Amino acid sequence: MAVSSTSSAKAASVKGQVDKKKKDDINIGTLRMLHKDATKELEERILEVATTALQSFYRGEKELYTEIAQEIKTKMDESENGSWHVIVGKSFGSFVTAEVKQ
Repeated sequence: MAVSSTSSAKAASVKGQVDKKKKDDINIGTLRMLHKDATKELEERILEVATTALQSFYRGEKELYTEIAQEIKTKMDESENGSWHVIVGKSFGSFVTAEVKQ
């Protein structure tokens, strides 16, 4: 499963410039799942958790992509079964496979 954001906002230009009254109104753009094998409910939960984590980054509460990934993984591990692998960043590539035990 891969989630991407189409936000055009730059983190550096947003940090410190966010109006304190509008901290919860940060628009991160549209998130979409590129590859998925999840139910609609799980997809919605993942997008909700990812949106919250990204908003905290743009509010300046987090400074590193690692912190965003950690928040998403922690929340997904707490609320869903299985082991979650979360990668957040710019300009990277990966290929991950998993074997499902039945």
